[in-house]
Amino acid sequence: MQPRYRMRKNREFQWVFRRGRSTGSKALVLVAVQTKSEVHIGFSVSKKYGGAVSRNRIKRRLKEILRGFAPQVPNGWRLIFVPRPGADELTPAQLTAQVALVLRRAGVCENLR
Repeated sequence: MQPRYRMRKNREFQWVFRRGRSTGSKALVLVAVQTKSEVHIGFSVSKKYGGAVSRNRIKRRLKEILRGFAPQVPNGWRLIFVPRPGADELTPAQLTAQVALVLRRAGVCENLR
């Protein structure tokens, strides 16, 4: 995922969590809020998910999947993906389908597969 899409600052995450709407699936929760700026994407994996190795692995997998989806997201969205326990056990195809599902359900991208 390109650096221009990344959300890094704590205040940005807090703002999205306060104002955003959440949409969930079996493996992911998406918190999304529409703004007037460009697209920003972040990941939030709590310590309940597991150790640092597990948390970083799922973030790497999600970043790789979103590398393909990020250009399709229209400007004006701030998105935070929160994986649920067990998301790391899904195959890459299943995880990709879950990402597309939450993006469609949130109304971010209507034309995803």
